[in-house]
Amino acid sequence: MTKSKVGLVSVGVPWFDVARADEMVGATRAALAREFAVVGPERTVTDGAELTSALAAMRQADVSAAVFQLGTFPDGNTPAQVAETLGVPVVLSGFPEPLTDGRVPNNSLCGLNMATYTLTELGHRYSHVFGDPREARAAARLVQHARAAATLQGLRGSVVGLIGYRAPGFYPATFDELLLRRTFGVRVEHLGIQEVTDRVRAGSFKAPPVAGFPTIEGGELGPEAVRWLGKYYGALADAVAASGLGTVAIKDWPEMAPFVPEIPAGIWPALSWLQDDGVNVAPEGDVNGAVTMELLARLTGGGTPFFADISAFDEDASTLVLWHYGGGTRLARSPSEVRFGADGRELEFSLKPGAGVLARLGYSRGAYRLLLIEVEVLGERLTLRRAAGRVRTTRTHAAAVVEELLGGGWEHHVSFVHGEVAEALVAFAKQAGLPITRL
Repeated sequence: MTKSKVGLVSVGVPWFDVARADEMVGATRAALAREFAVVGPERTVTDGAELTSALAAMRQADVSAAVFQLGTFPDGNTPAQVAETLGVPVVLSGFPEPLTDGRVPNNSLCGLNMATYTLTELGHRYSHVFGDPREARAAARLVQHARAAATLQGLRGSVVGLIGYRAPGFYPATFDELLLRRTFGVRVEHLGIQEVTDRVRAGSFKAPPVAGFPTIEGGELGPEAVRWLGKYYGALADAVAASGLGTVAIKDWPEMAPFVPEIPAGIWPALSWLQDDGVNVAPEGDVNGAVTMELLARLTGGGTPFFADISAFDEDASTLVLWHYGGGTRLARSPSEVRFGADGRELEFSLKPGAGVLARLGYSRGAYRLLLIEVEVLGERLTLRRAAGRVRTTRTHAAAVVEELLGGGWEHHVSFVHGEVAEALVAFAKQAGLPITRL
């Protein structure tokens, strides 16, 4: 996979400790280089002409984000110059310094403060990290902020497919197409549900990616059910591939709900397999849910998000139950636990354990906002005829989380992803200008 390009520049003035600033930018470069192709001067820039040249090179390299380090208290024009010249999301970086020899060697914190004021008043969005890049925690935070900035830039020009419309009465799946494009640069491509149903009738087929079809009730699905699952899987995969889409929202019911005995299977296991194929799939026509999944996948470098309802909570244990159809089976804690409903319309498994986040790009009263809930999936098996997992909240008590969901009027769909993503989501919200509720 080609690494995203990130511009890095440390600025200062020569009457401070430039040698220390050079050490810090070197450590920052080393941290970023583990994930990105880093473009920019390897030493602190103290000359205006040199900065102009460095920024021109970054722009020529088409960097996705910029890390602007306050190597020393800078020329006050430089933060605006970087933001205006590059036109990409900016991460501001400052570092602590010892005050042991009777002087302030770099004044990086004050320089960072000046830079945040300048960009705020000029309307340039940014996030900031204050910490020693030689230390693991600060280095990891810098990487997450850079990842968020590159993700925000990468969303611009991306496409989400909407197959059909939203499920009937699902007002939380409402979206503003032009606001979505203005805010994130994401375009919605509209496809009729017939793009799938016509392919089912025409005989599209893709072999299900499993060797066996054990059922929840016991026994195995019959060959006719398996054939129908392959028809749905083929129709979905062909429709998505024909449009070149990597993220889709689909109105999978009622049109795709064949509740008649003659059809011994449904589309829903095929949604899971499409997710396994690397396509982010939001059921029930939830476009903002699909964009949330795309965001989480990008922030985790290709992780598999799980589109979910929060269906129960335990106040004493501070746990939530996540539950939905359409989740990729690669999320299962054990492939041996994957089961099908006897009618071929359900697929059951438990989420594998591990830390992660629940998130939602919410839409309320004409504006976007971001919900972030920090959780850990517990290693227990749930048998609820869908993909499901019990998660323990790790920052805010589950009862308070549920109260915020209800009292704050949040959508009933959230997305889970494994990994250390919270810092990146906070940075993304700051860079995108979104209010964030962090729980």
